[in-house]
Amino acid sequence: MEKLNYIRMPFDLGSLPEGWFSKGQINILYQLALAAKGPILEVGPWVGRSTAVICHALAQRADPVDFHTVDYGIASEEEWMTRFGEDLRKKPDPERYLRHINQPEGTITSLRRNLSERGLEERVTIHRGDFHEVCPPGEFSLIFCDATHSIAEIDSNVPALLKRLAKGGIVACDDIHPAFEEHLRKTFKWKWAYVDSLLFYGEPETDLVG
Repeated sequence: MEKLNYIRMPFDLGSLPEGWFSKGQINILYQLALAAKGPILEVGPWVGRSTAVICHALAQRADPVDFHTVDYGIASEEEWMTRFGEDLRKKPDPERYLRHINQPEGTITSLRRNLSERGLEERVTIHRGDFHEVCPPGEFSLIFCDATHSIAEIDSNVPALLKRLAKGGIVACDDIHPAFEEHLRKTFKWKWAYVDSLLFYGEPETDLVG
């Protein structure tokens, strides 16, 4: 597969839920979802910005494709601290997190609301919990993971994701800075892989899959 070029998308980026997913990342993920040969898995949707992008791509397809997204659904500051060892109130803009976490069912409530308000909720099945424990059965042709923000997360999550990837499938990871890209390329074998706008996407060798 050649590196993807930017295309015109049939939706306004301003209509997407809030988040950190950039214009370039949105464009690449949209194209990957358009081309996926089978089911799609997302890990770490936060409140639905990338989820909405995939849903928009599925809306353009003539063939139905199952789409599942898995998130912790963090529902308190204490839970965030337990999982990530980080005090949210020390972040530059803590309210950006707190308004989603400090509500019944936490971030899952914002995720569902954001998708519902845009008429996208029926295109995805939401699972709450650790994807290592609650990931739906089967193999996926595209896996997008927004839980690779450190070498430790890459080493914990990517091997598990590759076991759920269908042969010929593509895995995409967000926030891949140069050191993380180097680690991904050295640790796992790829038929091909690219990075664009900090979004890594590639097809692993078949002996790593399934």
